Amino acid sequence: MLASKTSVGTNDATGTDIIALVKDANNNLVSGVPVTISATGGNLTGAPFTTDQTGSAKGSLNTSNVLPNGQITLTATAGASTSQPLVIAVTGTALTISGATSATIGSQQTYSLTLVDSTGKPIANQPVSLTTTSGTLSATSVTTDSKGTASFTFTPGTTDAAITATAVNLNAGATQNISVSQNATSITTPTENQILYIGQSYPVTANVSVSGTPQSGASVAFTTTRGTLTASSATSDVSGNATVYIGSNTSGPSLISASANNVTGIRNVTFSALTAQKVIVQATSSVIPTNGSTQIQAQVQDNNGNAVVGATVNFTLQNETSNGNLSATSATTNNQGVATITYTAGGNPDNSFTIQATVPAQQPNQPTAVSGQVALSVAGKSFSVVIGEDNKIVKNDANATYEKTYNVIVTDNTGAPVQGASIQLRALPKAYAKGAWELQTGATTWTQFYKEYPSGTVNRGSQVNGTIYYTGARQVCASEDTNGNGVLDPGEDINGNGTLEPPNIVTFSPANPVTDANGTATFKIIYGQNYGGWVYNSITATAIVSGTEGSNTLSGWLGLASSDLDAGNKSGPAGNPSPFGIYGSCTYPY
Repeated sequence: MLASKTSVGTNDATGTDIIALVKDANNNLVSGVPVTISATGGNLTGAPFTTDQTGSAKGSLNTSNVLPNGQITLTATAGASTSQPLVIAVTGTALTISGATSATIGSQQTYSLTLVDSTGKPIANQPVSLTTTSGTLSATSVTTDSKGTASFTFTPGTTDAAITATAVNLNAGATQNISVSQNATSITTPTENQILYIGQSYPVTANVSVSGTPQSGASVAFTTTRGTLTASSATSDVSGNATVYIGSNTSGPSLISASANNVTGIRNVTFSALTAQKVIVQATSSVIPTNGSTQIQAQVQDNNGNAVVGATVNFTLQNETSNGNLSATSATTNNQGVATITYTAGGNPDNSFTIQATVPAQQPNQPTAVSGQVALSVAGKSFSVVIGEDNKIVKNDANATYEKTYNVIVTDNTGAPVQGASIQLRALPKAYAKGAWELQTGATTWTQFYKEYPSGTVNRGSQVNGTIYYTGARQVCASEDTNGNGVLDPGEDINGNGTLEPPNIVTFSPANPVTDANGTATFKIIYGQNYGGWVYNSITATAIVSGTEGSNTLSGWLGLASSDLDAGNKSGPAGNPSPFGIYGSCTYPY
C-alpha cells in the first residue's frame, strides 16, 4: 500500500491518493488483478479496484465530514496476499481557549473556546469538558454553538491554575495557564454582562486589596472600549473602593478595565437602547424551495439605529399557504439587538406571504408595540446549482493579488444542463484570523501563530509590564457583520475600531457569468495577497430559472500560493502580520 500523503486534515475533501501495488513471487507487477482495499475510517473512492498495466490499483481517501483527530489504517488484499497496514494520520481539528492569563483571587473571569476543523470551519454542537487545577469553573462541560464557540467563567483560588478543555469526541484539547496574584483589583459594579442603557450614567467601582486587606490610597486606572468615563483614574478609599462613572450614546458591547498594582480587573457590559422604535426583518433567502428553510432575523432598534438588547420579539406567519412553520413563536434579542428563528416551508408552493416580527407593548420601557415584516415565497425547486473549484492559487505580483478559479453547474431535475442561466455571485466574509506567519526552526513551511499579552496586562499600553510571546495557532474571530449587509450597524463593532472586520475583499471576474450548453459557467475570485490565510469567506452562486431561485454556497479560508509558504521564501507571505492584528483576543483591534 502506498499513499501520496500519510497525513491528511480533518474534513479534507481532497485527502490523499492511494495505490495498491500487486507483484508476483518474482516481484513482477501483475495487471488485471481484483484488489480489495479497506479502511478503518474516512471515505474510500475508486472501487471496484483492479490493477492496471503497471500493477497498480488506484483510488483515493478523503475525510469529508470526518472531524476527530486520529488515524486511519489501510490494507489491501489480492488473492491470498494481504499488504502491510498503511497508517494515515488525521489531524487539524483544533480547540483554543481565549482569555486572560493572569487573574486575582476571587475575581471572576470570562473565557471563550473555539473549535475548528483543519480548514478553519467552525465545529458546532460538540461537548467540551472543562477541568481546573485550582479555583472554580462555572461549568464542567459546555457545548459549541453554530460558530464553534462556547464560553465559561473562572473564579481563581489562592494558587496559580491550569484550565484544560477537551473535545472528547474529537481528540482535541487545549490548556490555559493562569497566574493568580495575591494583589487583587476587581470591578464590583456593574455586574458581568449587565445591560446599561444609552444616555444614562452608571457607576464603575473597582476594589483594590493586598493579601486580602483593602488598600486605601491606591491609584486605579480605568479604560473602556465603548462609551465615556468621567475620569481616567480614581483613588481608592478606606474600603479599597475607587469609583468613576460611565455612559454611552451608542449601543453595543463594551469591555471595562480597572488596573492597580500591575493587576487588571475587567468587566463585560452591553449598552442598549431603552425603547424599541423600529423592527427590521430579514431572511437569508427570499425564495425558499418546498420543504426548505431560511433563517429569519429581526433587528430591533431605536430611531437612531441603536440596538435594543434583551427584548422579546414575537413572530407570526401571515397569509402563508405552504403549510410551513416557525421554529419558535418568540425569541430574545442578543447583544446586537437581533432575534433569530427559522422558517421551514411546507410541500406546497406559495407565491407570496409575510412573516411579522413584533415587540409587544407590555414589556418594560415599551409603551407601544412596534412591528416589521419580510416578504417570502415558496417555489418548487426544479433545478440545482453546484459550485466547484480547482486546486490552484495563481499569484499576480504585478498587482499583489491572488486568483482562484471556480465553476457553477446548473442542471434541471432530470440532470440535463440548463443553458443561458445568469449567475449572481456574492462573496461574504464569515470570519477572520489574527496573528503572524512564523518560520519555525527546521520547518518546511511558514505557519500561523497569535501573540498573547504579557502577564498582568490587558491593553496595548501596558506592554512595558512584560514581554509579548507567541502561543498556539491563529486566533479565529467571527465576522462583525452579523447580518451580512456590509454596513457597520450599532452593536457590530466588537473590537471598537470603527470599521467592520473583515471587509469584503473578494471581487469576481466576470461579475455575472452565464451558463453554456453544458450548464457550466466559470469565474475567478481575486483578492489581495495580504489577506491569504486570514479571511474565511463564503461564495454564493444564485440562478433564477423560470421564476424559481436556486443557490449554492462554498466556504473556506482564502488560500496562498504554495511558493509563498515555502521555507525557501525567507520574507514569508505578504500578510505578515495579519491585517487584523496579532493578539489572541477578538475584542481588541490590534
